[in-house]
Amino acid sequence: MKFAMPRIRQAILACALACLMAITGCLTGCTGSKPTQKPADIAREASDYGGIVLPPKATLLAARSTDNRVIIYQLAISTDPQGLTELLTASKFTAPLTRTTYQSEHAIAGPPLQTSPSLVRAYDYYSRPDGKHVNRTIVVDERDSSTRYVHIQLASN
Repeated sequence: MKFAMPRIRQAILACALACLMAITGCLTGCTGSKPTQKPADIAREASDYGGIVLPPKATLLAARSTDNRVIIYQLAISTDPQGLTELLTASKFTAPLTRTTYQSEHAIAGPPLQTSPSLVRAYDYYSRPDGKHVNRTIVVDERDSSTRYVHIQLASN
């Protein structure tokens, strides 16, 4: 019986360690971004989620998603002024773009927003077919007369 107590302690410690590893694995696996998804797949999900329609001539620069308690999609595209108009119209964006100098968001791709000669931004709310609402933010870097870097963020309400 001299070794019975250490074996019980070992079994309890092993069980506690296994439980701790399972909880930690769930917490890290159930939140955060989806690293195995391709940007084009994330862009399709974001379009379905937030009613965003990317113009045919747009170039997808980057896409991210998180599935924490608040679902967030971030897209960065480059297009021309006509493509921007197509994006806003096809996505039924209701708010007008207004000039801004302050920029709290960070670009996930494209030039740094702090170096932009002209920034415009708009917010609106999209009502999904399932009745849920999505906050949509669009920031446009008007880099020159023919280039628009469009940064889109979609977040659950």
